[in-house]
Amino acid sequence: MMRFCFLPLIILLLGSSIPRDAGLLALQVQDMRVASIGHRIATENTARCPVRAPQTGLVLHSLGQYGAANRDAMVNQFGVSPYPTIWGVVAGSAAARAGLYEGDVITAVNGVAMPNTLSRKPSFKVVEAAEYALEAALLKGAATLSLGRKSGVKSAQLPLALACPSLFQIVPGSKLTATAAGRYVQLSSAIVDAAKGDDELAFIIAHEMAHNILDHKAQLKAKGRAAKNIRSTEVEADQFGLTLMHGAGFDPHAAARFWARVGDRMDAGFLRDGTHLSPAKRTVMLQSIANRLPR
Repeated sequence: MMRFCFLPLIILLLGSSIPRDAGLLALQVQDMRVASIGHRIATENTARCPVRAPQTGLVLHSLGQYGAANRDAMVNQFGVSPYPTIWGVVAGSAAARAGLYEGDVITAVNGVAMPNTLSRKPSFKVVEAAEYALEAALLKGAATLSLGRKSGVKSAQLPLALACPSLFQIVPGSKLTATAAGRYVQLSSAIVDAAKGDDELAFIIAHEMAHNILDHKAQLKAKGRAAKNIRSTEVEADQFGLTLMHGAGFDPHAAARFWARVGDRMDAGFLRDGTHLSPAKRTVMLQSIANRLPR
């Protein structure tokens, strides 16, 4: 399921108290799981994507995206800074090859200082600005990162690695939602938890990536958001999404298994307005697509 309204990670839940220790570690594990699967889908399908973008393998966060109740814990447990800070590095990625590590603080890219805003309300702007700055720098060649580390200020050369475009975010929440916003793929923490195994999660991620890669947002803006037009993009995203997950070595049959199990739990309003196939019809379609893919 897809929604085009884009809510940056300024979610009010981040302003409330996240459970200490185990809760913070669980959030990090979720972020790295999504980033690793998304990176694999993006890099293994490069030839299938007409437009490509840098894939760094970096997962960033900053102190400003957390509510006041959680900031001390994030500093104490993860050393997060008001500057963009590395939350994790995907194994085998460009960032891993560059020798970047969890806890590194990115203070500048190609000599341009990174933002370090720390406002009262949680805001994702620091991370978003850093990700776009890295992308812009890499498209001109390798990016030189100025880093803050416990051992002192250092620098690193981040190489360009082009792949299918998409950036990833997890939004804490209890609803099963996934959104494509043009460049970002946003998943609720609930839908990540609902996926049984990486194959099912790969379907959710690949479906939203397909919306971004196929530029459905622009298509609907041009054609209009009539129910039949939205439904057409949803079917196309399922078809291309299964191709993407299959191309990355994930089991495409997991898509039908996931939808058969959770389809009735998704937002019923979206399933009744004609913009989406019914859960039963979509399950049958997903199984049919998976059956046609080469083994």
